[in-house]
Amino acid sequence: MDLNVEYVSIMAQASKLAGIGGVERLMQFVGNLAAAKPETLDKIDFDATVDTMAQMLGVPPKLIHDTATTDKIRQGRAKQEEAQRAMAMAEQGAKTAKTMADTQVTEPSVLTAMMNQMRGGA
Repeated sequence: MDLNVEYVSIMAQASKLAGIGGVERLMQFVGNLAAAKPETLDKIDFDATVDTMAQMLGVPPKLIHDTATTDKIRQGRAKQEEAQRAMAMAEQGAKTAKTMADTQVTEPSVLTAMMNQMRGGA
């Protein structure tokens, strides 16, 4: 196994830790600004922010998902959300069908009049 050994001096570590405060202040500023202008969040690459903060804090890389894994997780979540939306739409459709089935169609009926009008009748 190839190892990539990197010596990081105490000064370099201190410099990284000093940068953390700047990132945190930026994120707090953007969060506050987004309350008034939500589109401000479009300016921030949140995935890169997480990666950068993890590196600055010296977090072991194995604790942070790589881009491919993150994309798979997000795709799975999107599929679940789509399935939930489809289920909600089917449920609403079933309620609508039941309401229509329970609707009186004998004369006089607004529904009958509408159906006759759609057919070109009087």
